[in-house]
Amino acid sequence: MRKALFLLIFFIMNNTYAQISVNPLLLYIDPNSRNATLDVINVTNEAREFIIELKFGYYDYNSEGFAYLNYNDSIFEKEYSLIPYLRMFPKKLIVPPNETQTVRFMVRNLPEEGNKTYWTRFIAYSEPIAPQVDTIVKDYEPGKIKPKIVFKTQMNGQIVFNKGNVSTTVDIKFLNWEEDSNSLYLWFDMEKSGVSPCIGYSELKIFDEKDRILNEQSNKFSLYKNAKVKFTIMKNTLKRGKLKGEIIISSERPGIEKELQIPMIPRKLTFYFDY
Repeated sequence: MRKALFLLIFFIMNNTYAQISVNPLLLYIDPNSRNATLDVINVTNEAREFIIELKFGYYDYNSEGFAYLNYNDSIFEKEYSLIPYLRMFPKKLIVPPNETQTVRFMVRNLPEEGNKTYWTRFIAYSEPIAPQVDTIVKDYEPGKIKPKIVFKTQMNGQIVFNKGNVSTTVDIKFLNWEEDSNSLYLWFDMEKSGVSPCIGYSELKIFDEKDRILNEQSNKFSLYKNAKVKFTIMKNTLKRGKLKGEIIISSERPGIEKELQIPMIPRKLTFYFDY
């Protein structure tokens, strides 16, 4: 009886377990040369196949105020997708063990009119080079299933191209706060304007009545459209009373050349609440 072979494929999203890495995960294409490169690094001792898929999407915020990747906005896709103008090669490559190879991207045939930021997500898949059918099985009984585990890595990043004079800004309004047994949640109304999204970071600080810092956090932050955004603070870092908060939104991102980033004057809001 022919032996059956099942492939158990695990999509490993955590970089700690990644079999391959991609650098950078946020790639800005130079507006002058209209070219950029991505490094694919195989950190294992076996050759791996690497495939890149382009898919339009962006970070949006749900009704709970948390970010998620939205891949289903056809209106935004028609207006801002970089995919129709992006060429990449190779789309598929074999990376030898412990080596690095390069994928090149080129922007071509953009519309002449308008200043605008275009973008796309990229999803990078990797799996070891191995035959998918094992026709010689000696250590299994006839009719038995021989399972084979294939670890398949998936990484998600973004490619951005700024056409012409682009800029962005974010207006911030503190709305309210709420809590559960472990966390304090601060709600903000974020209003974006300008021809580009804000792709940068947020910095949030909470002070006590004597202006001493109780909690400080800095995180990657993106805003593509107006949204109500919720920030989480562990309650064990706070104390009851009249508290002051400061939040800063910026389009800067460490590791990205300043001339490639979307220009924005950092926005700062100071707010107060009784906790």
